[in-house]
Amino acid sequence: AQMIESGMVESAEQAVAFLTQLIPAGRFAEPEDLADLMLFLCSDASRYFTASEFTLDGGYSAI
Repeated sequence: AQMIESGMVESAEQAVAFLTQLIPAGRFAEPEDLADLMLFLCSDASRYFTASEFTLDGGYSAI
């Protein structure tokens, strides 16, 4: 995701701090988070999942 500098925030660090507060998990996703989901979906543990949608957003869409 890209951010555009504007008068709304003083710095990119301030924008990141503000956006992080909106995520219940308290942080942005890391590549490992997506990798963990992919490994789960490729494993036998997910053998009964069909036509499912997984949202990887740290709980943001649940609020």
